[in-house]
Amino acid sequence: MPLETFGAVLSFAAELESGDGDFYRSAAARAGDTPLGRCLADCAEDCARGARLALRARQEHVTEMILEPIQGLRREAFQPRARALADLAPEELVPAARERAASAERFYASSGEALKALPEVARVLRSLGKKRRTHREALENPMS
Repeated sequence: MPLETFGAVLSFAAELESGDGDFYRSAAARAGDTPLGRCLADCAEDCARGARLALRARQEHVTEMILEPIQGLRREAFQPRARALADLAPEELVPAARERAASAERFYASSGEALKALPEVARVLRSLGKKRRTHREALENPMS
């Protein structure tokens, strides 16, 4: 499904943050009180803040919603593979979490570029992308 409007892009960002936050929170519970569990819990907290930030940007810039057409973004390109957390073996938790972070990072880079005519919104999207890069990097060595 194409993301052709300002509102659709920011709603998808909030949905992505919320869904990934749920994944990280559940994965953290599975990992327990370990460095990996704490890393995943931190990612979940960041995602909760990210969802609120995306929704706030959408509300604050509602006047731009109608004016700025978006082309070339499709939600399918940025949705992580649908795999239930319960179906993942323990050794698959980190790769699945990194895949989610990388997918979101790509979305924020693409959507920030697509919305560059709206600098404040593009800045929010780039900020969310940087946070996801931080997640991906932290998950490269979660035991440290």
